[in-house]
Amino acid sequence: MNGRTPRIAVDAMGGDHAPQEIVAGAALAAREGFGRMLVVGDRSQIAPLLAEHGDERLELVHAPAAVPMDANPAQVVRNSGATSLGVAIDLVRDGQADAVVSAGNSGAFLAIALVRLRTIPGVARPA
Repeated sequence: MNGRTPRIAVDAMGGDHAPQEIVAGAALAAREGFGRMLVVGDRSQIAPLLAEHGDERLELVHAPAAVPMDANPAQVVRNSGATSLGVAIDLVRDGQADAVVSAGNSGAFLAIALVRLRTIPGVARPA
């Protein structure tokens, strides 16, 4: 990371007890020095939760939709533009974040990331 603080995009809308527990985890990670957390999700749900933590290392990135846990990964790839997972992955693709964390639909995460980020040189496919 060249000595700078890592920026981690957090899919706040994916996973059990989201977004409350995801935001709490992002706040803990920020307090523990893991980096700046770009908390991605629905502004109306996320903003009040971030206000409870009052940490400048937590930044809201609005995404109005979420990927359901039972969603078909192939269908999600085509319709993921406004989802918290899609926006989080795009932050990495566009150089605004260094990594993505999601507790949501892992098949959708892999599919969206593979299409938008591709693989690194020398890696033909994810394992």
